[in-house]
Amino acid sequence: MILLLRVYFIKGVFYYLKAYVKGINMALNDKIEEYLEILECSGRDLSSASGLSDAAISRYKSGSRIPAYDSQEFNALVSGFEMLFDKSGVKPPEDIREGLKNALPTPGLNREKYAERLGILTSLSEISRTKIAATAGYDPSFITRVIRGGENSFGLHQLYRQDQ
Repeated sequence: MILLLRVYFIKGVFYYLKAYVKGINMALNDKIEEYLEILECSGRDLSSASGLSDAAISRYKSGSRIPAYDSQEFNALVSGFEMLFDKSGVKPPEDIREGLKNALPTPGLNREKYAERLGILTSLSEISRTKIAATAGYDPSFITRVIRGGENSFGLHQLYRQDQ
């Protein structure tokens, strides 16, 4: 019975970790990379087409910065990709605005409640954060920052896989 409970706790921990990762979503930088790969373009090409700085594009590609959906930067990013797709003659795999919008972080993630619940689950499971991190493929300090709810725990640049 105790083993079964531990298995459920472990599943709960991974469910919350997966939800957290999806909630802050690294998909925008993945989507940008996908579009650039299809276009066979560089970040510098996107910078020129969008009017955004090379540094801004670099931050979007790394995931350390995310434009708000209703921002000028987001609109410039969409326009830049539309211009590059038109110029290349390559058909985009989807509506660019929708594709980028869907790659933005999930709104309404209650980070404090999430951190509290993940902390409770890890405490009850009696499994070290190091083991959880190793199993999930994340840096142990990331798990700790998420649970503590520190300011840096929700920055996308903090999310990295150990195998990369």
